[in-house]
Amino acid sequence: MAKNIESHTTSSEKLSPLSNGVTEYDLSSIWTKDEKEEIKKSGVKILHEKCDKVMAESKHLPLNSYLVTYKVNGIILYDIVQSHAQVKIFDAYYDKFGTGVLQSMSWTKGTVNPKLYGATKPDDPKKKRR
Repeated sequence: MAKNIESHTTSSEKLSPLSNGVTEYDLSSIWTKDEKEEIKKSGVKILHEKCDKVMAESKHLPLNSYLVTYKVNGIILYDIVQSHAQVKIFDAYYDKFGTGVLQSMSWTKGTVNPKLYGATKPDDPKKKRR
């Protein structure tokens, strides 16, 4: 199973303006906690940020998850995102990065019911002894 390339995010996003007015993103912190919470309210949940493309082949992902391919500063990055509509995912990435960044969205191979994704199995009750 592949691991996240870089799983930590910082609370502040480091931006530096380029000469043409485009903002350059520090790749260690693409999405801040506040931005993740904001898009979560609109129905988009980032499951894995800046992950390997192979992770999308896992059967343990929810049925409604997508592999999002986007390009920031000439580097192609992958996120696994959960949402009921591709339009919401597009809107989230467009609002964050602008035009020309989003490359593609494709289904993952997940088979888990979205309601049950992330749920833990309850502990068995302790049997009483007589």
